Amino acid sequence: MAPTSRVVYLREPQKSKSFPWRKAVFRSGVLIGLIALLGGAIYLVRAPFLRIAEVRIAGAHAVSASAIEAVVREEFSGNEWLVIPRDNLLFVSASRIRERVAREFGGIADIQVSREFPKRLGITVSERDLWGVACDALPRGGASGRCFYLDRNGATYEEVSGVSGWLLPVIFLSRAVPEGPGAVPSELIALFDRSRDALGGIREELLSMAVATATPGDVRLRVAKGWEVWVASDREPAEWAKILQTLLEEEIGGREGRLDYIDLRFGSKVFYKFR
Repeated sequence: MAPTSRVVYLREPQKSKSFPWRKAVFRSGVLIGLIALLGGAIYLVRAPFLRIAEVRIAGAHAVSASAIEAVVREEFSGNEWLVIPRDNLLFVSASRIRERVAREFGGIADIQVSREFPKRLGITVSERDLWGVACDALPRGGASGRCFYLDRNGATYEEVSGVSGWLLPVIFLSRAVPEGPGAVPSELIALFDRSRDALGGIREELLSMAVATATPGDVRLRVAKGWEVWVASDREPAEWAKILQTLLEEEIGGREGRLDYIDLRFGSKVFYKFR
């Protein structure tokens, strides 16, 4: 019997029926979720309960607390990107506030910004330790040079208009005075303090110190009675003060009011000049 053959036809797998409405529902759900998320974010950034209602200033004494508050409130007024209020406690820029306050108030050395939920912003400042005034040059012809307040660490801040009649110590640098930290060497401030103490011990009041330009290392000290003491900056004031006291008591005497200067730069050799 001859072999037989047959053709077997495989059935193609039936494709599952698609449901277009499922995709539409999914897309709608995603869109609704995004809208809800965006709406929640907008509500959060504009929520009244997160808007700063109170600014508390601490540590301000010489600088007006109300003036600091006014600057801070001005800084967080308006919106960021037309949407986010700058006075939202979550998004307020602490670094921007610190920079603005430091720029406006040179007498402040440090600024700390804290968020106190839900509606308070805390500003704590540390003021500079005011020591005196630093000027670029001695007054000439009734006009004074450029002067700044000076703190004990040698930082200058807030330009002042002249030093006539000042009760604060004054240092004349005989050069341009930069504004900012390290403008005046701390050694110079310490020398002024020691010189003031030494002169006070012999009943003389030190008003100002001028750094000499012709002879580097020398300084000229002006006392309240109107005359100067010329000294070397590397010599201890306690040493030359004893020589000065002896000179005033035994040689100058009642002529002190006529003195122009006393030169104590050369050890035991003393020179002086009357006006």
